[in-house]
Amino acid sequence: MRRLSLFGFCSVLSLPYYDLIGVEASFNKDALTKKSQEASLSSKHYDDCYKIKFSITQIYILGYMDLPQIETDLQNPDFQYRLKAIAALKDYDADIAIPILTKHIKDPEFLVRTFVARELGRQKTSESFASLLQIMRFDNTPNVRAEAANSLSLFDRVAASHLVQAFFKDDHWLVRRSILAALVEMECYEEVLEVCLLGIEGEDATVQEACIDGLGALAASRQAEVALTKLLQLKDSEFEYIRVRVAYALMQFDTPEAKEAMSKLRQDSDYRVVGAAMENLLP
Repeated sequence: MRRLSLFGFCSVLSLPYYDLIGVEASFNKDALTKKSQEASLSSKHYDDCYKIKFSITQIYILGYMDLPQIETDLQNPDFQYRLKAIAALKDYDADIAIPILTKHIKDPEFLVRTFVARELGRQKTSESFASLLQIMRFDNTPNVRAEAANSLSLFDRVAASHLVQAFFKDDHWLVRRSILAALVEMECYEEVLEVCLLGIEGEDATVQEACIDGLGALAASRQAEVALTKLLQLKDSEFEYIRVRVAYALMQFDTPEAKEAMSKLRQDSDYRVVGAAMENLLP
């Protein structure tokens, strides 16, 4: 099943996301708590987030909606009606669904636009592909662009070069992490290496961590040598969070160089790095 990465329901801030697989909702509360504290959010935001969680889950267990009702709900000023209408288009063929979806690419509510991006991913046509590219280039909300990237990945390798291009042009952490995850899942390892090397040189810590993990995913690929070389350089980083991720990534490599680096990390001055490097020794 396709993961639904509907990011940022909780506020205009870029909060962590939850996944919906089928109609089962799973909410990453720990990640939300951490990010919310960083943003100094009030407790009311937590309540709002959980209300939205259950609201979205209910949308995806709704039954079939006929076309006239969809058209009516799409004109409703209450965005929740528009959400239900967009979600209901999953039951319709591309020739019906795509013209309706494209009309709402610029809906004033970002959550509706996020649903539009998701549903366009279900419809694997040249028109939906072009619409998703448009969303990634021009939408002003990172959450929506991230969902468009996720939907583009459903077109498999034909989307890889477009995702790489978007990674280079869009430096928002949410978009970049979404693109990297998609490329890894698509097993486009050459492109994974390309974006990881760029992301590591950026300033966003969450992107750096994801890119180091991405290098670890290349251990069994033709890009393994280059990935390992970069990881060996990063093992001496001044930042402990970098060294922690390097330790986890090096576990994927079965080479003398990787083992020597792991031995050094087990003697690191930071206990978190030592703990990460020791994990593969546990029975």
